[in-house]
Order: sequence, then C-alpha cells, then structure tokens
Amino acid sequence: MIKKIYRSELDLYNLSLKKTTNTKNQKYFDYKNIVVNKPWGYEYLMFENKEVAIWILHIKYDFLTSMHCHPKKRTSLFLLDGRATITTLDSQFNLGYPEGLMIDSGVFHSTKATSPEGIFLMEIETPPDKNDLVRLKDKYGRENKGYEGKTEMSNKLHQYEYCSFNDIKEIMTKKIVHDKIKKRTIQIKQNKSFDSFYKHIKELRSGIFSILDKKIEHNKEVIYPGDIIDLQNAHKYNKIKLSNFISLIIY
Repeated sequence: MIKKIYRSELDLYNLSLKKTTNTKNQKYFDYKNIVVNKPWGYEYLMFENKEVAIWILHIKYDFLTSMHCHPKKRTSLFLLDGRATITTLDSQFNLGYPEGLMIDSGVFHSTKATSPEGIFLMEIETPPDKNDLVRLKDKYGRENKGYEGKTEMSNKLHQYEYCSFNDIKEIMTKKIVHDKIKKRTIQIKQNKSFDSFYKHIKELRSGIFSILDKKIEHNKEVIYPGDIIDLQNAHKYNKIKLSNFISLIIY
C-alpha cells in the first residue's frame, strides 16, 4: 500500500502557531559521509541531487520521531525493514514492507518503531532542505528546536548499517549501482528511456520505484520526483515517453 496524505485544517492551524527554523544566515551543510545520531536512533543521507534527498533512518524499538512537519517540502516514507506506526494529527497507519506514505508539505507526522529489532525507513525529501522543519511535540525535549548540530554527527560509518549512493560520477559511469539494507536491494539507475526501465522492473514482484530527477505525466496524473510507486502498478506507465532520467528501485 502506498497512500497519499494531504494537509488538513488541523495541520494548518498548528503550523500557524509555530515558526520554521530560521536559516537566513545558515550556510549549506554537506551531510554526505556522516551519520546523524538521534535520541531514537540515527539517520544519514544516502543520495542527493537538485530535486531530491534520500535519507535512511534507523529507529529503535518503541522509540519515535518528533511530531513534526516540513512546510515547504514533500516527503515519501517507505519501510525497508520491520514494522512501524506513522501518526498524523488526523490518522494512524500501521506499515510494513512493502508499504509507504507520500506526505504533503505541512502535514505533521511521527514514526514509531513497533518491531522488536527496530526499523529501517527510507525518507525521500523534495526539494532537499534539512532545515525546513517544525517540531510540534517531542518526548526528547527538542520541541521548537532546529535540526541536529555537529555534536550529534559521526564519521565512523563502520559502526552503523550504512550504504551510500553519493558518488554521482559512479552512477553516470556504471549506469546502475546497488547495495542492500537488511533484505532489501536498493538500486539507483540511469535510464535512456522509460521503455528500457519498464523492461528492467516488470518481473519484480514487490517493492517500489521512484523517478529522481523528472516528473511523469500520465493521463491527468502527475508523478513528481521523489514520489513512490508500487512496482505492481508499474504496468500503468509502460507507454510513457520519458528519456534520460535517474530512478530508484527497491525490491
């Protein structure tokens, strides 16, 4: 199940009471090749271009992220391993593989790990901006605070379940790169056409794909970079004329 979540009146009301982190004087920070430690686990940047940033989150059992929103960016969440409960101000969703949510900008949400081994979660943010953050509630005392600083960052990558696709030159040279997180194979692929891409994925039985640098227009539907699509529904788009794009595939 891939479900879309839209802003509600309750989201808009609560957002009106809060302020986004002030980043006018904050320089861009390069999150590549580091892990950001959190009270609930850790996260790191797996891939980034001008359109999307893909983060991997490990949340420990019975821990949860803050109830937060991103006023300007859309977020796609996809379970790679374990089970989670994702809560908004209006609803609650119990998710496992291969399930996820596409969350509109301004929607407050929180993710809790409900499996004993914790969870691994993929978060695709569009557009990239780690400081586009409003925390409404947080059990770890971070309410009204911005994103973590350098004291929470580590470059000791061997201590974590870590994989990275941050070498864009490697993707352009090899055309396809892949790695694993737990049982899930993750591929980032440079494609000449949607037809060749569709032939590559049509035999896969479960998982998702996402186009990372272009939008897809299908009938009256528009799929934006960072949106996640169930592989079982890929046949709907097999006649799309799209060329020279980068895709994410998870199975």
